[in-house]
Amino acid sequence: MVILMNKPGQLANRLFLFAHFISSAMEHKFTVLCPSLDEYALYFKNFAGSLCPRFPCTFVRRYSQQKAHQRNFCYVLLNKLGRMVLKNKSRYGMLRTGLIATHSEIFDISQKDIVRQLKKPFCFIRNYFYHDVKGLKKYRNEIAPLFVLSDEYAEKIKSFSKGMRKDVEIVIGVHIRRGDYKTWRGGQYYFEDDVYTRFIAQAKNLFSGKRVRFLICSNESVDVSVGGDADCIMGPGSEIEDLYALAECDYLIGPPSSYSRWASFLSYSPLFAIEDPDHVLCLEDFKDVFESPWMTHSTVQPTKAG
Repeated sequence: MVILMNKPGQLANRLFLFAHFISSAMEHKFTVLCPSLDEYALYFKNFAGSLCPRFPCTFVRRYSQQKAHQRNFCYVLLNKLGRMVLKNKSRYGMLRTGLIATHSEIFDISQKDIVRQLKKPFCFIRNYFYHDVKGLKKYRNEIAPLFVLSDEYAEKIKSFSKGMRKDVEIVIGVHIRRGDYKTWRGGQYYFEDDVYTRFIAQAKNLFSGKRVRFLICSNESVDVSVGGDADCIMGPGSEIEDLYALAECDYLIGPPSSYSRWASFLSYSPLFAIEDPDHVLCLEDFKDVFESPWMTHSTVQPTKAG
């Protein structure tokens, strides 16, 4: 049994981490507990009612507000237990083990020696730097439906998407990532409005003759005028609704981020990751998420594991 014991990064980082381990669990037949998803679990139909989000999803019950507090208690308890195990692996090694990945040591969890540890009765996983890209690609069609939204949020996205697509043929989602990107990697992927305005104009020209609309989502306040003279609307505004609204788009644009990658993973919408602000956009730049080298690289800042 694998236990994802801490909270590396925000929503999309934790979703991808869970999804990578689910793909390995599908291939190698073990259970994954994801207590670290606790404050986000209510967004998802398959996890909202669980004391501890898990795969296989076998103990889903009706969500109640009380469960949120119970899930957090479960996270705290398993996190503390994991810390104890990782600190004393020599003592617990027969039945329990743990892995701590870092930027310099990214674990490919499809490797046989890693799988042996994952299949121990208890294997505590700390940090973010694990992947099984081949497995994630293989089981994509089975994994994506596991993260279907709960009815409340699904209805909101359905309604928003209907309005978003009214009277247009193509919708292009633009993820403007700010916040922590101002300092992460020295601000390499923190772009000012004029960069996004230029890429929106270039994307509009790629589909000249088509009725195109741009959906703009950001983790900071952004004015719709960033789209210049293009037809633009703002996202719903919450982290989960923006994410799943992006997944309703036909194409996606944004800096390297697990957030836009998750939208692309769910929807198969091709993604253009902005790395060079002076790049001239062409249609071939929009690629399936698995063509991106970022699928095996981290876009989460190194933080002290909680």
